[in-house]
Amino acid sequence: MTQKRILVVEDEALIVMMLEDILGELGYAVSSTAQSVDEAMAALAGGAFDAVILDVNLGEERSWPVATLLMERGIPFVLSTGASMNDTPGQFAGVPRVRKPYTFEDLQSTLGALFGEAAS
Repeated sequence: MTQKRILVVEDEALIVMMLEDILGELGYAVSSTAQSVDEAMAALAGGAFDAVILDVNLGEERSWPVATLLMERGIPFVLSTGASMNDTPGQFAGVPRVRKPYTFEDLQSTLGALFGEAAS
């Protein structure tokens, strides 16, 4: 099986490092990272990934423009936040979500479901 590549869009460097460790343990590779909407849009232009973990709050920005483009392109993604997602726009209601702080189990089940992988 080919290792799945994940684009991580997250503005906190320590969280990125933790995600890289957990994703590596789960058998995924972090293809690249982005810390802002502009960086994420540039990374999307490169397209060297299979899915995206998208933090909803990137500093003072919200990541909805990135989520919209991902949906338009049919790229699988997961929304993440440590805050409430009660104000999530309706078009993203069915998008998988994972809460911070991340756990191995939550990422394993969420990404496994995203890629249609059986739970181990």
